[in-house]
Amino acid sequence: MDIHHAVTAAELADCLNQLWSGPRQDPFGFDLAVVPSAGWQRWLSQQLAAGPQGICAGIEFSSLSRFRGRLLDADDPWRPHRLAWVIQQLITEHEHDDQWSVLSQHLAATHDSFAVTARIAAQLAGYADHAPEMLDRWRAGEAVDRRGDDLAEQSWQPLLWQALVERTGIDPVIRHQRLLQRLRQGPHPDLPGRIAVVAPVRLDAGLMELFEAAGRHHKVDLLVMTTAPPRRPRPEADTRAALVRPQGHPLNFALAALGDENASFAPAGPSCAFPDRPNNLLGWLADDLAADRPPVRRRLGESDQSVQLHFSHGPSRQVEVLREVLAQLYAADPTLEPRHVAVLTPDPEGFGPLLDAAFNVATTTRPHPASRFRLHLADRSLAAVNPLVGLLSALMRLPDSRAEASAVLELCAHPGIARRFGFTADTQERLTDLVTASGIRWGLNSTQRAEFGLGALPQNTWQAGLQRLLLGVTMSEQDLVSVGTVLPFDDIDSSDVELIGALTEVIGRLGRWLAEVSRPATLVDWVQRCRAILADLTALPASAQWQSADLLSGLAQLAEDGASAASTTLISRHSALAAIEHRFGEAPARASFGNGSTLVSGLASLDRIPHRVIVLLGWDAERYPRPDSRHGDDLLAAHPPTGAPSAAMADRQALLNAIQATQQSLIIIGRGRSESTNADVPPATPVADLIDTLNATAVTAAGIPAAEAITRRHPLQPFAPQYFSPGSGLHSVDPLAFRAARAWQQAVTAPVDARNRYHLQPLPTPELGGGLTVAQLVDFYRHPARTLLKVRAGLNLAEDPGFDDQIPIEPDGLQRWQIGNRAVDQLRAGADPATVERAEWLRGQVPPLNLGRQLMSTTMTDALRTLEDAPPPGSGIHHDVALTVPGPQGTAVTLTGRMLTHQQVLWHTEFSSLQPRQKLSAWIQLLALAAAEPGPWQAMVIGKRRRTRLVAPPSEVAADLLARYLQLYALGLSRPLPALPRLNAEWAAHRVSARDPRSGYAAKGLRRTWDWESDVHWNRFFSYPELLELPVEGWTIPGADPAESTLVGAVATAIWAPLLAAEVAP
Repeated sequence: MDIHHAVTAAELADCLNQLWSGPRQDPFGFDLAVVPSAGWQRWLSQQLAAGPQGICAGIEFSSLSRFRGRLLDADDPWRPHRLAWVIQQLITEHEHDDQWSVLSQHLAATHDSFAVTARIAAQLAGYADHAPEMLDRWRAGEAVDRRGDDLAEQSWQPLLWQALVERTGIDPVIRHQRLLQRLRQGPHPDLPGRIAVVAPVRLDAGLMELFEAAGRHHKVDLLVMTTAPPRRPRPEADTRAALVRPQGHPLNFALAALGDENASFAPAGPSCAFPDRPNNLLGWLADDLAADRPPVRRRLGESDQSVQLHFSHGPSRQVEVLREVLAQLYAADPTLEPRHVAVLTPDPEGFGPLLDAAFNVATTTRPHPASRFRLHLADRSLAAVNPLVGLLSALMRLPDSRAEASAVLELCAHPGIARRFGFTADTQERLTDLVTASGIRWGLNSTQRAEFGLGALPQNTWQAGLQRLLLGVTMSEQDLVSVGTVLPFDDIDSSDVELIGALTEVIGRLGRWLAEVSRPATLVDWVQRCRAILADLTALPASAQWQSADLLSGLAQLAEDGASAASTTLISRHSALAAIEHRFGEAPARASFGNGSTLVSGLASLDRIPHRVIVLLGWDAERYPRPDSRHGDDLLAAHPPTGAPSAAMADRQALLNAIQATQQSLIIIGRGRSESTNADVPPATPVADLIDTLNATAVTAAGIPAAEAITRRHPLQPFAPQYFSPGSGLHSVDPLAFRAARAWQQAVTAPVDARNRYHLQPLPTPELGGGLTVAQLVDFYRHPARTLLKVRAGLNLAEDPGFDDQIPIEPDGLQRWQIGNRAVDQLRAGADPATVERAEWLRGQVPPLNLGRQLMSTTMTDALRTLEDAPPPGSGIHHDVALTVPGPQGTAVTLTGRMLTHQQVLWHTEFSSLQPRQKLSAWIQLLALAAAEPGPWQAMVIGKRRRTRLVAPPSEVAADLLARYLQLYALGLSRPLPALPRLNAEWAAHRVSARDPRSGYAAKGLRRTWDWESDVHWNRFFSYPELLELPVEGWTIPGADPAESTLVGAVATAIWAPLLAAEVAP
């Protein structure tokens, strides 16, 4: 075996080209290149093709694990994910054996037995690789650790080891020695004549023995990348702590522990030739590190952009900063192509969705230029890219949930389920409405509720809600007829029938699934269950069939792993879920390296591969470097041997490797401030070490340390004005952010009371030629601002309460009003009070048990009291009115509506305290009735514990007043009109009483009224007390009191003066 050292990957590729430049002994044979990743395979094949031979042919690429696997039995039972099932079977078989009690108790104390046995399996495999001498002593019957100390509480480990050797028939240590002996005796039939082990990430004693043995009869070249060739670590023992590391460059000493360990196994030969570096900060840093010499301060040029530090906030904000940084790079250098840039992140799974969202903008209105950048996520697991894997995990976790309505609806929205059952985007919205209105909250049925101690409470379950929906398909809620304990749902359209049927089928299949997975089964049976539920619930188009193929392939491999070891062992759902997630979480998705895009990968796939620009994204303290998570029973944890895997060491080394691999610009984007408090956040320790090194390497002409000069601290928002201000050092090419920044600047310079308000220019008069209903006119006057935004802009600013998965325990005011108002309507229609109360219980909107009884007692008492003097049910006359009313600009508007009267009285009853909006609603209906049918009409307006009476004016006056209200309606749909019902009514009442609304006690009352009545809609247009000072000049308010100088006063008198004049004692 020959060992070759190189500082850069390019030098290493040149070396391999020279080594393989001659002909092979067998012209039909092949060479074998063992590479650390798929990214290395793609890059190295391109470099070999660009070499003297001009082609990369006859070369097989392999990972180190596959290389070792081809030398051993392909069906290796000591692979950790297979060994885990053998361990589980052994523990189950010996659960009554006192010597196995520690393991049995440990396994019995967890739901996730696979995670426990998989960890133990990996631990034992690590012993075979890094502590074979300890296993030799175990074979001899000594229960000791690497140092010869008695294992005491860990004595179960030698016992388990011996049992595994006996069960599998293989001792990994002896097998390794036999393999070495076989390789030394003659060539291996499965190995080619020439083998190159290229840039191994980590070396250890076992690997070096393997390479040396293979090199006896094969030409084996070990090509090692050495970021600091002069470093000569000296091992004084075989433990990591005993490796004496030279001081040299402080950053090498802080981060190059992995490189030093590799150097202890592969001593450097002749001095490596250092590549020529540019005369800038990056070049100085790389040269100092390669020479392993302490940094010396140089003068940093003003235009030096070779190293950039960008600190912002959380991951989503960092991705936005990345967008701007890439845009600046491409704009500044036309020769820079996407393939010249690599983005390395310690968390590709976490950043993947954020990058997709930021760089794949689907809008067509002035998108960010980055939407055209070619960006490819190369390092993702199969679980992250295959939606079907996520669905299977969700189904396996469903029993851990309460089957909340929102969770089940989210399952229904999965493309596979939606396609199978015909759930489209439109029907999904309708499905949500039906589920919400039918009272479904959580729990498939009372059986599942019983798991939470609520088996006696069947209301608000899926079963109860679906029964309401299904009964509503065939029956109406009219007359409050119920079947058993099921009240029909009264809002079923013909188009809902198929939708409800599909939903019922989904819930039925989920119910059978929950019953099945509650029972333990063998691993093979679990795989069969997973296949069956996916077949039952999903259907995929041809373009997505790869999802099913990948999933079924992975499940088949999982079944094969446990087919022999776990053929009779029953495992729980949690263990099966852990095995499935391990299988697909560890399996890489199909990589697409070298496709000309900017690649985003983890720290390993593109490690040490040269790029003109390397961006380090998300290297924050919470995710970098990864901690070495070793369990307390890991016998290598206290004194790890040299060469043992260490995630923290690998991550620290990755920073040094990135510095040496960068040819033009090294850019670090990380978290510098808290996204919640904007307070400074310290960087990751290796990044802090780099900052200190940069400061020691260069300063500006003004004496500013290099790191400070090259650092850009980004604000919390991408539309901060600093991005578009000259001299700030920050840049953005986001057109949407520019518009937002300009609006922000305008808002900041505006008066405080005008900020966050809509400044609406007068809109064209609404077209009323198609007529108007009385209900539309009434709805406007109940809330003019809301109606303006809804009708003219399609906006609803009210906060979406979201989906409520909770059983109603304490209904809010609106929910109480809905229950009470429904009861009032049903009682007015002649329903029996007991039947009305029972119907409310069956709807699922009432709190359970005593809470509900108390609520319904109060509600029914108030409802019956409200209707004490109301006319008897079933009496009265319906009036269909249609009249022509002069509208805005003299146009004729047809006004239609339907009213019910009893003995010439229009009754308006609501389950609430008597409010001005109720009076106004009844008044407009009364005017329409009086204008259409002359007569002595009256309106009785009833609220809880209060009532009032309105007397209709003569027919001609009623028609004139309707015309006034119609013109105000048109005006209020053209401009924001301060027609707040309660505030206007109070103002007008003060005027009738000859009081000044803006002085003394009246002013305080108006303030309280504004605070009570103003909501998000009113606050978008008006503020208090400025509202009271708005002049009426420039407005034409029909019917307003000429003495009113304010807009609110003019509107109040125009609307409320006639009503107050018509109001009499009840």
